[in-house]
Amino acid sequence: MLNVAVDECQTDNGGCSHTCINTPGSFYCECPDHFYLTDNNRDCIDVNECQTDNGGCSHTCINTIGSFYCECPDHFYLSGNNRDCIDVNECVEENGGCSHNCVNTEGSYYCECPEYLYLSDHKTCSANGTTIDCSSSHEMKVTLDKRTLFFLPDQLTLLDTQCVSNSNSTHIWLQSDYDKCSTSQKTVDDTLVFSNTILSSDDVAAGSVMFYDLIYIPFKCVFAATSNITQVTAQVPRLIMRLENQGSLQRSLNLYNNQSDDSVLSPPIELRQRETLYAKLEPDDSGLKLIPDECTVYSEQRAASQRVIENGLAATSFTEVHASDGYQFSYPAFTFKGEKGKYTLNCNYSINVLTTPSFVVSPEEIGYCHGLNQTQESNITIANETVRVLCDLDTPNGPWITILKHTAGSGLFNKDFATFERGFGDVNHDHFIGLRLLHLLSHEQQIELRVTLGDGTSYAQYDDFKVGGPETQYMIQELSGYQGTAGVLTDELSQRMMGTKFSTYDRDNDQWTAGNCSGEFSNIGWWYDQCHHSCLTCEPIAYYHQTMPSKVSMKVKVNEEDAEQTINTLSDQSEVVDSSQVKLTCTPTSMHFSINSSVLVGLSPLDLQPLIENCQGFTATTLNGQYEYSIPLLNCGAQIQVEGGDLVVTNSLVYSSNISSEVKHFSDIILTQSCRYPLNNLSSSVEYTVRPENYTFSTENEAEAYFDVQLDVFTDKEFRNLLETDSAISIHEGTKLFGELGISTSNSDLRVSPKDCKLTPTSNANDPAGQMVIQNGCRTGYAVQFLSSNKFSILSTIFVPDTSKNSYLHCSVNICEVDDMSRCERSCPPLSDIGNTLG
Repeated sequence: MLNVAVDECQTDNGGCSHTCINTPGSFYCECPDHFYLTDNNRDCIDVNECQTDNGGCSHTCINTIGSFYCECPDHFYLSGNNRDCIDVNECVEENGGCSHNCVNTEGSYYCECPEYLYLSDHKTCSANGTTIDCSSSHEMKVTLDKRTLFFLPDQLTLLDTQCVSNSNSTHIWLQSDYDKCSTSQKTVDDTLVFSNTILSSDDVAAGSVMFYDLIYIPFKCVFAATSNITQVTAQVPRLIMRLENQGSLQRSLNLYNNQSDDSVLSPPIELRQRETLYAKLEPDDSGLKLIPDECTVYSEQRAASQRVIENGLAATSFTEVHASDGYQFSYPAFTFKGEKGKYTLNCNYSINVLTTPSFVVSPEEIGYCHGLNQTQESNITIANETVRVLCDLDTPNGPWITILKHTAGSGLFNKDFATFERGFGDVNHDHFIGLRLLHLLSHEQQIELRVTLGDGTSYAQYDDFKVGGPETQYMIQELSGYQGTAGVLTDELSQRMMGTKFSTYDRDNDQWTAGNCSGEFSNIGWWYDQCHHSCLTCEPIAYYHQTMPSKVSMKVKVNEEDAEQTINTLSDQSEVVDSSQVKLTCTPTSMHFSINSSVLVGLSPLDLQPLIENCQGFTATTLNGQYEYSIPLLNCGAQIQVEGGDLVVTNSLVYSSNISSEVKHFSDIILTQSCRYPLNNLSSSVEYTVRPENYTFSTENEAEAYFDVQLDVFTDKEFRNLLETDSAISIHEGTKLFGELGISTSNSDLRVSPKDCKLTPTSNANDPAGQMVIQNGCRTGYAVQFLSSNKFSILSTIFVPDTSKNSYLHCSVNICEVDDMSRCERSCPPLSDIGNTLG
């Protein structure tokens, strides 16, 4: 029998999953490296090397079919033994992208900033108070706040050391055209990058305080590669000038003999004891109100004194302060015991600045709505373009430019994108200034936004508001610094609207992914977030699903701090004027400003006006090739304030709203004048003498001591028909009688005039039922008429309650001398329509 060997491996590989080995009379299965044979002696299973000592890997072991490999995490690389991971030092290459210090760590790194700086994006060190302005098409500007970056020197440069910084007390700024000052330009992906660096200057004076030996501040502006960056070769300059001079306030203390102050007493001034003296304190025609701190009467040698005014009030019981255009007071003339001769009234006074009108106008705000004193339409200039706007002076802290006005139900705001770009509506009614102009306005300077609801008592105000250009779809780029009274328009509005783009029914830029907010809400355009989160143009006006009042407006104005900074950055753009061509003279009543007409090329004198145009007293003339301006201290919009011991009055001449010239050689003109008036030792004095009020008659000469006063009554105005008054006179009620006072004396120089006359129903002159018809030399009603100093007429009357129907006339008199009739003369006020009329 023949035995034949069977090769089991020939049939289905002997059932082995990998290698089948035939042997005489049998076979077996075998596995390759990194596999092992299972219990069925047929199948090979992969060996997981990573389960044993992690495959020898320092970090991650990755098992594969029949093998394995080691893997490293980010920021590590595999060494040559393919087992160990070594840390990558990211700081070696381009400093890890850090602007300043790069610190490597195990498996990572971080950027670090020097003192006073902070990380703004995990890599870039920035400083509070630093702003980079890339809004211009021809230059970039960096502004540094010295109040925060106190360690910076006043003088810095760019890479081109000829490009030096400017500074004031609060800021340092540098600016460079895109192709100057060693500014570099390169293309990165789809962007244009312009960069430069701020360096410390080598020209810092020896001995100056230094906080750092080296200043190195790189900055850059990045634009889309399609941006239109142009170099402007010619700019229309501004004419900006500040002048200051000193003047003195003329003051006068005048004396009068009556309250009407129609005739001032001229020296030498002689008064009688107890004669009422009226004093008035005022500067000559300036309109400034003077308040006396104290007024005192001194004897000739100043041995005795009496204060009559203290802190603007009467200091004695016999001093009286009167209502007057100036400051007026009166007191009876007096003497001091043992003191003869002259007396001096001296007043030390101050100026009441609070009562003077004051417009506080930032110089840079003059370009918008200047020279107005009420809300009205006006032309303003935005980016060299004249625009008609509504200037709002009724809203506090104005003037404001109204950019949007909406009354619910107007249906005005369902426009396409192009219309919103141009603007539409009547500025006196519902309107919108336009996205393009709003962008230019907010990029010329930092502007504030005020949203007013309803009647204006509810408002939201934001210190910084900026709208991007068309390339951003007019995105709201800044809305911060909230204050106000409108509870719903809080900081939430700025948080929701920041970064929103303007959206219309034909330009869907909102953040609603499911549709178009404008299309959902009557095709109305707005900066939509999630549709109705906020919409001040919608119907109804709404904010975050809350219905708002039926009226809303948006207004803007120049931020005051930014305006002050901007006005100080204009030196490179401003025309330099030789000081010999201008002159400022400060008088007690006005500022006189003179400028050579050649400086104001193409302008007539009246093309420049003070802050309130055509104010009373302002004049503009031409004299010998000079434009001469006279600006009153008050009523022309001047700012009036006290600085130290000086009164400072400041005004500006600016372009008139009705300028006659068609071509402006200056984009703006601001000629600011300040007059400084010292307030130290403001005082005035006036001298007078007091003659004692003392009539004496010698007992040795009875003829000289004798005098008698009589009252004669006549029935006719010719004083011929004398009535006998020793007994009662019977006359009809309403009969006109004529009285004459006379004096019999051996002294022919004495005269008499009525002082007080009283009608009574009894012979008792003190009868309480009596009625005064003449008081203090003045008539009390129309029943009495004065015919001369000692003659008068009176209508007879009866006292109805008294049954006797008798009337008694009692008169007291003033006695005076012919050479001094002041005691017999009176200045009487006119009778009122409702007076004490007898008849």
